[in-house]
Amino acid sequence: MQQNNQENLLNGHMANGAKDVKEEIAWTKNNLEALINNTEDYIWSIDREGRYVYMNSAYRRRITETVGTEPKEGDDAYAHSGNTAKVLEEWHGYYRRALSGERYVTRHQSPNPGTNEIIFFEVSFNPIYRKSKNEIVGVGCFARDITKRLKAEEALIEQNERLKNIASLSSHELRRPVASMLGLLNIIDNENFSNPENQQIIEHLRTVGHEIDEVIRLIVNKTFITVEL
Repeated sequence: MQQNNQENLLNGHMANGAKDVKEEIAWTKNNLEALINNTEDYIWSIDREGRYVYMNSAYRRRITETVGTEPKEGDDAYAHSGNTAKVLEEWHGYYRRALSGERYVTRHQSPNPGTNEIIFFEVSFNPIYRKSKNEIVGVGCFARDITKRLKAEEALIEQNERLKNIASLSSHELRRPVASMLGLLNIIDNENFSNPENQQIIEHLRTVGHEIDEVIRLIVNKTFITVEL
């Protein structure tokens, strides 16, 4: 009788332990799902046959907006890879590279389904291994919209070019009339201001002043030009 009680108690502990493990696994899975789905980045994975194994909410929405139907686990991922034979073959190549063990990042562009604006993506491909690490069973993919980043980089490049032009204007176009002005000031007759030659010098100074004003206006225009981000 005592032995049976001990066995029942042990079985009860084991059952409770298994229940706790399942609850912990479920809790971990739910938290991971919440994290993965709480992002606008696209996350999905496929098996060796090109069938979806997993996809987050952002990826489902993107495919639904693009092709008109919501993708599901088990669907053919290649069917959503592109609308031309060339693009489709490119994606076959990307997946093949990852299935052969290569881990890498590529850049892609595609139109926004709602606005037709070109959107740029950075996509990483990662082989998925079994626990033994000697067999690749699929590919995990992560795509991020980098359109704003690229526009910001382009804006910085354009800004740098403007700054170079401003520096060039300051060092060349502005230096010349300033040098002329300083030269004219050196020859002006300060002791006899009524000297008729002073009148000619003043006219030249007026001309040089207009030249300086034009260069300054040009510099101001190049400095405060706006760039849309």
